[in-house]
Formats: sequence, C-alpha cells, structure tokens
Amino acid sequence: MNATDIRPTPSTPEDQETWIQLFASRITACWPRLDATDAEHVGDGLSREERWRSIEPTLAAERWMAQVMGPTAASGATPAKTPRPTEPTP
Repeated sequence: MNATDIRPTPSTPEDQETWIQLFASRITACWPRLDATDAEHVGDGLSREERWRSIEPTLAAERWMAQVMGPTAASGATPAKTPRPTEPTP
C-alpha cells in the first residue's frame, strides 16, 4: 500500500456516506448487473472496518473485487470459464 492509497478515516456520517457512494459507484461501473443497493450494502459493511475505510474508496472497491473474483474483477472482465472435464464414454 502506498502513502497515497491511505486517506483519513471518515469522521462524520456524511464522510462515511460519501465513501460508501464512491465505493458502490466503482463496483457498479465494473459490474453493471449488480444492484446499486447491494453495492451500497457491501460498501456500508466495509466502511465499518478500519483497514478498508483507510483506503481511498474506489481503490478499496478494486481491491475488494480482486479479492472476491480474482485479478480480472477490477478490470471489469469476467473470469474465463474453465471447461468441465468430460467423462469418458464406456
């Protein structure tokens, strides 16, 4: 984590709400099918944790997406589908 990645902890409810909105905005930009309310719910939960709250919200969103979906998530790409092995026919 770089020094520029760290930001002051939201000190007021308005700061926390702004953090949540920026976080949710980044996630829904990458995942347009995700309901905005769900994205805000995730942002609200993470904004209560110091390690997430201390990161700039759009960067926190990218890191969260990468953690959940792997490295392709933050770029908006969908993970490649792995073909299922087929059973040999007798």
